[in-house]
Amino acid sequence: MLTKDVAKKISKINPNKSPGLDGAAPRVLKELQEIIAETLYLIFIESLDLGKIPVGWKMGLVSPIFKKGNRHRAKNYRPLSLTSVICKTLDSIIRDHIMHHMVGNQLLTKCQHGFIKGRCCVSQLLAVMDRRTGHGK
Repeated sequence: MLTKDVAKKISKINPNKSPGLDGAAPRVLKELQEIIAETLYLIFIESLDLGKIPVGWKMGLVSPIFKKGNRHRAKNYRPLSLTSVICKTLDSIIRDHIMHHMVGNQLLTKCQHGFIKGRCCVSQLLAVMDRRTGHGK
């Protein structure tokens, strides 16, 4: 991970999202990305080296969001969790590095479709249907 990786991820933050309980507003992070990227990089490295996440990053605010149906039934709601944007940024950087390693070293099978660029549930379904109908190899 490099400072430029942190700055790049911050630049992709949606500034209209709500902050988590840590109070880090996405708009502020995005507008100050060049100034805070180095500091966040150092915090990320320290966190990874120690194997610890700051307490404020672990906390979230869970709110019920209505889906459909009777508003008086709990099953008609889904939870929405507001968590730390900074922690989600670190998660995204880690995920990118893991995926780069996995793809670069051909550690994923052709059967893996979820969370792979260019593959999805539809490509998985099509591959299964091709095999079942004798069209696939």
